[in-house]
Order: sequence, then structure tokens, then C-alpha cells
Amino acid sequence: MNPAQERHAAAAGPAATAGADAQGPTPHQRVQPASRVSAANPLASSANRCFVCGPGNAAGLHVRFRLDGAVCRAEFTPQDAHVGYDGVTHGGILFSLLDDVMANTIFLGGERCYTAKAEVRYRQALPVGTPVRLEGLVRQRRGRLALCEGRILRQADAGVVAEATGSFMIEPATRR
Repeated sequence: MNPAQERHAAAAGPAATAGADAQGPTPHQRVQPASRVSAANPLASSANRCFVCGPGNAAGLHVRFRLDGAVCRAEFTPQDAHVGYDGVTHGGILFSLLDDVMANTIFLGGERCYTAKAEVRYRQALPVGTPVRLEGLVRQRRGRLALCEGRILRQADAGVVAEATGSFMIEPATRR
């Protein structure tokens, strides 16, 4: 998520999933060797306020991403604060989830990245309160460009709610 996207996303509703300290760093956070991470504040970084996964963003979604082989995974249940209209989850919330599951596929592999371009396809409405599963993966790498895919699936029946493709620019290692 680029800085403009992060500013735009910061206006959305409160957290919907578990806290941030259980499953490792948040996206866009610099990965550091364990010896360099402060024991007093192991999650300190400029990404702690990320709307989707930042533990320091009280209005954020607090999604916890993890790598399962080459696939980035997470779970989320939209709440009333995430509604667009008539009890349906806002499409912007869904896109934010897709953007971050794709970015985290790269980030949790040890590299920092920014969204260059993304396209989303909404397949079904997602009623508030419906648990979903997020999946992301890198389809192709060309130099500093990674082409990724992300999906949101209902946990109950694996029905596809939304899917996205995106191009992500990998930050050069010298800037870390």
C-alpha cells in the first residue's frame, strides 16, 4: 500500500480480528534479525499504523498475515463499522484486504514493496459478520516487479467473494 493509499484507508472503521502481537511483523515493516529487534517493543516500525495490519492503528482492521509455503493467508470477519449499505461489507474494505494480502506475500518473504497497480473483481456481496479467508501469492517476478494475485473466500463454503491482481515494486535493498 503506498502512502496515499494508507492515508485514504485510515478513515475506516475499528478492528475486526485478533490483536497484532501473536503472529509476527506487519507488512511494510522492516524485517530485522532477532538480535536487532527490541525486546521492549518488538513491533516498533513505521508500519505500525497500517490500516489493515498495523497494531498501532486503533481504527485499523488488525489482520494477522502468515506464510503457508508460497501462499500468504489470513482470516477476517467484517463488522458493522465496515458496512457500505444494507449490511454489505464496503468494497473499499475488501480491496484493502486484497492489497495487503498480496503485499504481505512479498513482505513476509523478507522484502518491502509498494503497490504499483491493482485491479479488483467483486464476485459476490459479503454480508457483515461473514467470516472470510484471505489468500495471496506471487505469480511472477521480473527484476524489482512482482505480479501477485489475491482472493477473499467465505470460510463456510470457499465461495469467492472478490479477487485481485496487482503489480508491486520491490524496494531496493540499499534503502532498508
